[in-house]
Amino acid sequence: MPPILTTRSRSATRPREIHFIYGTKATSELERQQILFLPRLMDLISASADPKVTLSLFLTGTGEGGRIENGKLPNRTFARRITTTDVVEALDGYDVGAKSARSRTVCYVCGPPAMTDEFVDSLSQQPGMARERVLCEKWW
Repeated sequence: MPPILTTRSRSATRPREIHFIYGTKATSELERQQILFLPRLMDLISASADPKVTLSLFLTGTGEGGRIENGKLPNRTFARRITTTDVVEALDGYDVGAKSARSRTVCYVCGPPAMTDEFVDSLSQQPGMARERVLCEKWW
């Protein structure tokens, strides 16, 4: 599934923070070139050279578990599905007490209808968030 993106705007040129959450099925080989969009996303993160631009990768089909340590994948790679908790953590930019910035946050959710409905509902109900700032694109 394509990334879930959250941002907190700094200026008209580029948001202060950008957090990609990307989930997809992968084989046990974990070759980044075989994961759709991953090389491009990793290049974007690398080119920004900004710790407030992050990529969290969630891989299913690799066995349930915690973090995946692999030098060819993003530092935040997990062997499980994306959860609502993961989305809310990205919403706050992984900063404790960041909820006050939610009034300037825009989220973009893309993927299968059941997943997008769940995450859009959850994000829209978070304190400081408004439904019009949670954008969605459903597949099929």
